[in-house]
Amino acid sequence: ELARELYKGGGSLKGIAWLLAHRLVFPLSPDVVKQTYHRLRGEDPNTPLWYMQSAINPDFAKDMRVEDRLNHYGHHYFREPMRDGQHIRKTLLAGSFMNEAADIHQGFRAIHGVESRDPLGDRRLVEFCFGLPEEQFRRNGEGRWLVKRLMKDRLPDAVVNNRGVGEQVVDWHLRMTRDLPRIREELEAIADDLDTARYIDVKRIRSFLDGWPAETPLNPKAHGYAYIPVSIGSALAAGRFVRRVKGSNR
Repeated sequence: ELARELYKGGGSLKGIAWLLAHRLVFPLSPDVVKQTYHRLRGEDPNTPLWYMQSAINPDFAKDMRVEDRLNHYGHHYFREPMRDGQHIRKTLLAGSFMNEAADIHQGFRAIHGVESRDPLGDRRLVEFCFGLPEEQFRRNGEGRWLVKRLMKDRLPDAVVNNRGVGEQVVDWHLRMTRDLPRIREELEAIADDLDTARYIDVKRIRSFLDGWPAETPLNPKAHGYAYIPVSIGSALAAGRFVRRVKGSNR
């Protein structure tokens, strides 16, 4: 089965070799191989994973033993591959955001009086997705096999057969550029508070704001800009929460 998927998915010998290396050998290789690969790409695999995705002050993270706690719960820098797609779906469903979703919706309902519904959260649909066999997602070397068949006559071929990989929140630069004055103001409020200044990496966030790109970066990961939409908004929200609990008027 593996040979068939590689043969039909790769096309040429070069394509088969690429699939074999990137889809099988590399994900299962020792950490030393992955570290070498990341170094060749100009990345530092010794940098803590949370540092790439979080605005936690490094000194505070050290005091809180973040690294030890991540290791205790099995978080791995290179994100070891899961055994199958069903395990991936179960893990996503069991994630902290999904577990807290009901509380979040209830909070927004209490504050704003707005009821929200998620059609994709229908239990029947979720159970159907969990029951899908693995061969519905990749078959005879063709990925996204299920959705391609379902959408064949409902979406343009350019959409159904698109091999491109999307990027989340691609409009972050446009939106955040518009709000830069308010973002700077809130960051200074964080810096002036003894607690939030201890929790949040104000220095690092300030360096991103001072070096703000004039245009939307086409490859945000290459320049570290992917950190901005992931972490800065969360840091500002955390600062607001702490100040509100403390009764601050800022």
